[in-house]
Amino acid sequence: MTLVFNKRLGEHVPHEIMSYHSCRSITDMSEYVIRTEEDDENAPTFGLEIEISRGSKSITDTMIEKIFEIFKDLQIESDGSIPGNGMELITAPFTLKAMYELPFEELFKYLIEHDFKAFGVTSTDSGNGCGGHIHISKGDRWEDVVSLMAMFIDQNKEIVQIICKRPFTNYAINNLRGLGKSVKRYYLPEVKSYILDYACEHSNTLNLQHSKTIEFRLPIGTINYTTKMAHVEFLNNLYKCCEDVVMGRARIDRLTINKVCQEGKYLPNYIKELCISCSKKLTIYDAQIKKQVREVEEKKHKLIKILSNLQYELGVTRDVAIAQGSINTISRHFNNITGSNGLDSQIYYMKELKNQTIISRGLEDYLETHNNKITKYYKELKDYLHDLDINDVYYNIEDEM
Repeated sequence: MTLVFNKRLGEHVPHEIMSYHSCRSITDMSEYVIRTEEDDENAPTFGLEIEISRGSKSITDTMIEKIFEIFKDLQIESDGSIPGNGMELITAPFTLKAMYELPFEELFKYLIEHDFKAFGVTSTDSGNGCGGHIHISKGDRWEDVVSLMAMFIDQNKEIVQIICKRPFTNYAINNLRGLGKSVKRYYLPEVKSYILDYACEHSNTLNLQHSKTIEFRLPIGTINYTTKMAHVEFLNNLYKCCEDVVMGRARIDRLTINKVCQEGKYLPNYIKELCISCSKKLTIYDAQIKKQVREVEEKKHKLIKILSNLQYELGVTRDVAIAQGSINTISRHFNNITGSNGLDSQIYYMKELKNQTIISRGLEDYLETHNNKITKYYKELKDYLHDLDINDVYYNIEDEM
């Protein structure tokens, strides 16, 4: 299959490690799109950000030249988030068909042979790893499409994290908080508005801050060829399936994880092998996960008991000035925690309570001058929150590179 180039990116940027984001100020990526002769002119395009490091080993000029010799359609930047001798490879945009013809496999083989690793894929980073950020171009009605994509990821968050080999982190946030429990909520205008306004900012799983692309930030950083190809295919399929629903070409109840994962040169087999790997690793993790869930449940029940006692005492106190503001706050937290269906939502609200100041100045003065049940339960709540350690529960499937 013949590749069609307008301009070669590597021929228009310096063959050196540029400062962070400096390349983006001197290049307009739309000029460097790589297609095949068989591609439709409206075919979506993709771009990769690949963070790599040699640790304490230096990166030589010869290595940089060899990278550009192998793969002429990229630019290289430094990145302060990568410790040691690291850099970020940023590819020119390419279509899915073009991806299969580009020398990614040769590039990754060279990097592995010369002791480069995708930064952060090991357990030394607590399983979070770095993101292998993948961009896809914004098509027609992309706002509707990305809203549905965000809800799909939230509804299928456990399996999507396993596919991406990386849990949600502060750099790939899922803050729908169960809003995507059913993708059919996509039809509610207020849901789409919330997603576009609050759930797709820079550090979210789907970042919409780029003018021409949607950035998928969840996949693990990797220079494993099969994994990288499968992740691009997953994003392509997810966008295509959601677009089909938005355009009326498919029914929303047919938007399933099986549907999204069934097409691709690498993705279907990747999923099969991952299921085998997961079944082995989940045997190891299963006891640990169950223990984490039990711990969260125990902490939740203890917290609910304290809040319930405090809620009651505030309700019967004669000091209206103290009770009026406090009981509303306590009731809100109590209702949030007890009314949440999913474990992840319960964890979110428990974290929210821990991080908030729930004692006003007036109430603090009251607690210092009174010794009653309100004082007792507030002190118990304060001490409990101080020592409360709440962690997310997830399966961590690391990549091999």
